[in-house]
Parts: sequence; structure tokens; C-alpha cells
Amino acid sequence: MITVLPLKTSALADEPGFSLLSRNTAINASDTTQEFCTATGLSKANVCTGRQTELDRLADLTASERSSLTRNSPEQLSRTYSRLHGQQFLTRSLRKQDLAICPVCWLETGTSDKSKLHLRRNWLPRPIQTCPIHKVALIPLPYADYTSCYDHIMRARFEPGWLDRLPRYVQPMRQSPFERAAIFQIESETPMCSWIGDVQIDVVERWCLGLGQFVKRGTGHPADLTREQQRNAINAGFAITEQGASSVFEAVDKALCRHRLRLSKTWLHNWALLSVKPKERSFFRELMRQLCADQGHFCLNSISQKVSVERYVDANIVAIAKAANRHHSWVRMALVRDGLLPEGGNPQQQNLKVHMQKCLAHIQDLVKSLDTTKGAKLLGIGTKGFEALVNDGLLRPIRSTAHKKRRFRREGIEGFSARVRERIAGNTPADDEAYCSIHQACFAYGCTTPQVIRLILTNQLTSLYQHETEDGITGIRVCRSELVAKLPIFTSDHITPHDLTKQLGLKYAELKQLNKLNLLPCYPTPSGCRRRIRNSVSVVILDQFLERFQTVRSAASVLQIEESDLQKRINEVGICPSPDAGGLPVYPAPELLSL
Repeated sequence: MITVLPLKTSALADEPGFSLLSRNTAINASDTTQEFCTATGLSKANVCTGRQTELDRLADLTASERSSLTRNSPEQLSRTYSRLHGQQFLTRSLRKQDLAICPVCWLETGTSDKSKLHLRRNWLPRPIQTCPIHKVALIPLPYADYTSCYDHIMRARFEPGWLDRLPRYVQPMRQSPFERAAIFQIESETPMCSWIGDVQIDVVERWCLGLGQFVKRGTGHPADLTREQQRNAINAGFAITEQGASSVFEAVDKALCRHRLRLSKTWLHNWALLSVKPKERSFFRELMRQLCADQGHFCLNSISQKVSVERYVDANIVAIAKAANRHHSWVRMALVRDGLLPEGGNPQQQNLKVHMQKCLAHIQDLVKSLDTTKGAKLLGIGTKGFEALVNDGLLRPIRSTAHKKRRFRREGIEGFSARVRERIAGNTPADDEAYCSIHQACFAYGCTTPQVIRLILTNQLTSLYQHETEDGITGIRVCRSELVAKLPIFTSDHITPHDLTKQLGLKYAELKQLNKLNLLPCYPTPSGCRRRIRNSVSVVILDQFLERFQTVRSAASVLQIEESDLQKRINEVGICPSPDAGGLPVYPAPELLSL
């Protein structure tokens, strides 16, 4: 067995394994690939079916890169499925007897040295009929029998003078949008259409072929079309499909109206997807079943044009009510209140089908939505804290007046909870007393739940942990000292009326009277201070007030005596409150501080 080749050539960037095998067979003057494999101990069948171990041996023998050779070679997963460059295909969708090449690529390489003629990965799928490099049609190689299917160099010699006639076979062909999307999916592993997900390329081709044929011709079988007609039908179907599901429904509607047809179950079997079991076809089968079902519920254009708009809307409302498991009167009421249907009239939209699909989506949102109590329970917080988050703009309700109280999407609440949980990491600290819950922080420091949550979301609070026995926001514990340092009320030069009543010993009503007399004016709280109160008093204004006036508590603090002792002295001396204070227990500062 030969372990070192006397002459060898390595794999090119996009060359499959059987192409590399054929080129090394030619360069070493072997008659057939089977003879070359016998001499080197390789298995021709395993190389052609993409077995990993055999491709690795071939790569080592020819000094090629293992991973690249494996990805560019079709791997037969079963009798039904194969894989090429990470994409799954039906085995019959990859070329074998009809192995094709680009004549311009081979002419550029030069046909004198046959060992340099190689195949490319993108020439193997049957849905691709054009060379993406030179924009010419791929041409099939001469074929003799199954033993030489994958030996492209031997097949080129079957027909005398075939290589010399390559210039005659050059036929310019523009790359279709479907082929461009298919090659992009193979190379980047990105779905051709985002809304259909990761579906096999050959299945999408079959779907587009049937859709394009149905839209253009109505009845008939796609297999009856010529190759050029099939190509045009695929492009037409793909142009509709890539625009989304609503575009597919609209195109089928217009086709039914134009061809005067109705959909039936035979449509499912005569068109694209004959088998029920294969999972790769299930997406399109469900879409086709939905198109059939919509005839009875939503009425396609071919039917809606024969009935009044009122009957069309009524039929849709009944179907929406059935899908949402609600009474049709409630559905109509909700749509009218939310402005999707006019009251006592018919909608004026030109495309009623698309508009009714919007109505269906809106009703489904309302049915699946949560009220404040359930939303707060899902978030792990009290109803007042939940409402504070809504009022602060952190949570947004559904825009609807169908319910008396606000409704919320479950996805929005779960997404908000996930954003908060992402920023909480850590175990229970040793000094648990240095931490408090958000509810305790709001009570102790006068802050609000949204204020603490915003500090968490902006990564200003890092010393956090989740309590073991409590879930949701209720179980979050924040560091007291870190929270106090970040709250604007503890770092600003403003004092809240609540703190001012404690400092001056006045009641809140008396403080409001001083504000009306313009002796102690309040101003809007700075924007950075998110407190429950709306106004605050500047420290500068308070100092100016205390220069003219004093209360019993403020003067006792300055004189460092008890308030009761100071009150006795005031009564003994007979100091009266300042007449400017409107009868409030506010005294002239010089008289009170001289005691």
C-alpha cells in the first residue's frame, strides 16, 4: 500500500473530497479512482459519501487541510439526507449523474493539464444553476455509468473533443435572487428568509416553485413546466416569500381571484410537499393548511369581493372570537374602543385582510395580557411598587381602553425582570445587617422603588445579592451605605418639607403657611432628585430665614438647651411671635437667641 504519493496536489479553497481524489488519480497516471484507492488503501465509496475518517486520510495523503475538506464535501447522513457545508439537503438534491461545471472556470484554469481541473462546492446543489463567479450557466459533464459518477476528469474524457468545445457551451445567465440567497445561506449559514427560519434550501426551492406556478398559471403541476419556466416560477415565488407571510397570503388571494379558483386538499398534494412525515416540510405544510382554512374564516379576496364589507368584517370578528376564546360582542367592543374599528360603520382600509390580521393580533395581546396584581406577582413585588415602576416609565402597559384597568404583556415583564437579574450576582454576605430590601430602603431613606431600580440597571449599585427565600424584586438586597451615597437627596443642597418640619418643629400646615407668606418659599425639586415630594427648600433660603426668625426647636439647638427650658424663658420674659409670621410660633431671631 502506498503511504507517500510520488506526485500530489492539495485541495483548493472550495473543493470537495471526490474532486481532490480524481485530480490526484490523474496526476499519478492511474486509470480510475478505484485503482488509485486500491493502491493507497482508501475507500472510494467512503470518500464520495463524505466519511470523516476517510476524508482525513485523503487530506493527510495530499497535504490538505482536514476541516476545510470535510466542510466542502457532501456527507451522506442517510439514504434520504446529506449535509454540505453545514446545510442539510435531500440526497437527491445534490448532483451526481448530472454533475455540472462552469466552462469559464475550466477555461481559465486551462484544459491542457487535466489534473488542475477541479469542482467547486457551490456547483453541487441542483437548485443552483449558475456559476456565482462568471454568471454563466452550469453545464453537465458527459455520463457513462454509475461507477464514474464522481470522477469528473474521467467523465470529461468520455466524449472525444468535449473539452475543446467548452467555449461553445458558454451561455451567459444572470444569477437569480433565489440562487444568490441560497449561496449566501450555504456560505454564511444565515436563513434565506428570516420569518421561515432554518429550512432546507431544496425545500424552499420546491415551495417557491409551487407558489410561483400557482400565482402565474393557477392549476397544473410544476413538473410540466420547462426548465426556463421553472426558473421563472422559482424567482416569482421567492420574491413573494422573502417579503413575509402577509405577502404570501395576499399573493394567493389575488391568484384565486384572477384564476377563479378555490383551495382544496388536493392543492396540498398536487403542489409542493407530498409527504406528511418529513419535518423539514412541516413549516410550509402548516402554512398551506392555514391558507385553506382561511377561506372559511377570513374569506379570501375571491370570496370577499362577492359579499359586502359588513358581512366580511362580521365573519372575521367571529373567527377572531373563536381563536381568542372570547364572545364576539366583546371582541367588537374592544376593537371599537381601541380605534381599530369605527363605531357604527365599516373600516375604510383598502386591504381589509391585512387590517383584520392586525385586529386578531391585538385581541390575542389583550387575552394573554396580565393585570396589575398578576404582573406584580410575576415580578415579585407589591402592587404599589409595580404601579410606581409603570408611572416612572420602566414598565409600559398595552395601549387599550377595552379594560378598565391597565394591562401588561407577560413578555415585557419577564424581559424587565431578566434585565434586573443580570446585574445581581453574589452570595449572602457575612454582615447581613449592612443590607436591606428595596422596600426597607424606600421607608428608611425616602427614596422610591423606580429610583433604586434605575440605580441597579445603570450599574451604580454593585453590592447586591438575592435573598435565598424570596423571589423577584422583593428578594433583592442592596448595601445601605452604597445606596445612601448614590441618592441625590443626600448629596444635594435642598431640604425636603418633611425634613424641614423635624428641623424647625413646625407642622406641615404651618410650613405651608410660611410658604404662602413667602417667608420660606419652596421650589421644584431638582431633576436628579427622584423623590415622592414635588418641592424642596434651598439651604441658602433656610439660612436667610433663620437670620430673621427662629422657632423654639431651632433656637434650642443653637443655644444647646432643652426646648421646654427655652419655652419657660419665653413665657417669663414675654416674647411674642413675630407679627410678620401671621400668628405662627415663629419669633424674631435676635430676641430669642439673646435669652
